[in-house]
Amino acid sequence: MPAEPEIQQLYAQWRALTDAERRAIEQGAWENLKGIQAAKRDLQGLIIGAERVSERAGELAGARDSTLKGTFEQLMRMEMDNLELLEHQMAAVRAERANLDRSSSNLRRLHRSYVSPAASAWQSYS
Repeated sequence: MPAEPEIQQLYAQWRALTDAERRAIEQGAWENLKGIQAAKRDLQGLIIGAERVSERAGELAGARDSTLKGTFEQLMRMEMDNLELLEHQMAAVRAERANLDRSSSNLRRLHRSYVSPAASAWQSYS
């Protein structure tokens, strides 16, 4: 099998996983995201293997400059978009966490203000 169609098929799988990754980030489905990223790691190994085989066969010299290069650049843009989305989601989570921490601190202060201290269990016998 010539390498270019195989690599294109692998890139198509990567694109589908990247789309699924974006949806998982948007939905906050972190366990799903973890599985998608594991699948992408596995797929990355297959892509590297297919590219090495084709380079040894001398098949990618012209193909890489045309179709595969464009597909690869599109995939990299998608990856960068997902990274930006993930960073945005993480910033929102950090802001929410800071807000919850402030609320918790305020509640502790209120609790201390309205609850009298517990009486000491020790008494002095002098």
